[in-house]
Amino acid sequence: MIILPLYLGKEMISNVSMLEFPYIILLAIFITIVVLLFIKFANTLYEKAYFNEKQAKLELKSTRTSLDAFFDNSNEAFAIVDPDHHVLKANNRFKTLFFTRSNKYTSYNKMISAIDHDWKTAPKVLELELTFPINYDIKILDCSFAPLMNEDEQLSSYSVIIRDITEKRQMEEYVTNSEKLKTSGQMAAGIAHEIRNPLTVISGFLQVMKEQNSFRPQYFSIIHNEVERMNGILNEFLLLAKPLKVQLERKSVHHLLEDVILLYESQSKMKKVDLIYENSKEEIMLECDPNQLKQAFINLLQNALEAVQGTENGQVKISCVKKNELEINIIDNGVGIPKEIIEKVGTPFFTTKSNGTGLGLMITQKIIGQHGGKLEIIDSNDNGTHIVIKLPYINQLLTKMN
Repeated sequence: MIILPLYLGKEMISNVSMLEFPYIILLAIFITIVVLLFIKFANTLYEKAYFNEKQAKLELKSTRTSLDAFFDNSNEAFAIVDPDHHVLKANNRFKTLFFTRSNKYTSYNKMISAIDHDWKTAPKVLELELTFPINYDIKILDCSFAPLMNEDEQLSSYSVIIRDITEKRQMEEYVTNSEKLKTSGQMAAGIAHEIRNPLTVISGFLQVMKEQNSFRPQYFSIIHNEVERMNGILNEFLLLAKPLKVQLERKSVHHLLEDVILLYESQSKMKKVDLIYENSKEEIMLECDPNQLKQAFINLLQNALEAVQGTENGQVKISCVKKNELEINIIDNGVGIPKEIIEKVGTPFFTTKSNGTGLGLMITQKIIGQHGGKLEIIDSNDNGTHIVIKLPYINQLLTKMN
């Protein structure tokens, strides 16, 4: 407004009346105020943007410093490698693990060459455990490779995380071996204890026979029984020590249980125990070794009958329920198992029977385990014990089709 009159002064003055000049001056003042306010607002926005940018740079620097510190000082080996697995960036642990005097990651390159994976055409997260020689030492490594993509979704590099778990695996092996030695020691002590008693009896009768210079037939019978007892203990131990040979056949679980129950019908009647089998009409087939599975059922049924012996209205009930897996329930109303010892049931040579070894239940658990099942004590109290055997079964429709 000020400059224009210098160039167009005469034309403007000639075309503008004196009454319009106050309005022109007011318009000039208004525009000036608006421009000043706009400049102030723009300056405020600039200062705010500058402050935010500064804060963002500080936070970014702090985050980067923290990440760099984590990257460099981590106990795990981190690295960024290109698709050809040339190391672009590595932390101190990675350098310690793979760096050589020749300034090359020779061991790392050998390890990558040993991995059967197409890195360029099949980029994907790869996790594996390797046993690999590094710097003349055998290392067990837990490796994780993750592809990193650029803006065009093209493979740009890989992130590599490697954990040296050699000491961890050695410790696990040491603990496992210690447990094996402990179990072997317990079983050896148990066998020695169980065999010592028959040997003491045999030795005593032989001494009596020597002193009396007599050979009584009843002595030979007792000695024979004690030898048979030792033989039975050793046979049970051998069943645990050696793997059981499973010869699989398709058998009806009802036929197996009926055969076992038939063996104990007369014994249950003599002991005045009700032996009840709830047989469902639906046929349930198992892929099993019938002889071994019968032995497992015999062991459990024998335990149940012994538990109810002397109990008024003694009862042992067997039933089958088909759910996600076959459940065979054996329920008795005998003396039960005290809660304080229920966790010890199934350990070698732990038994509440006067003439037991504790190996029978271990053998039963082993047989059921080899058939892909498991044995559980659901409940045990003064009113009896409830045991469940869970086994995988063959689908009935599939059985008919076959």
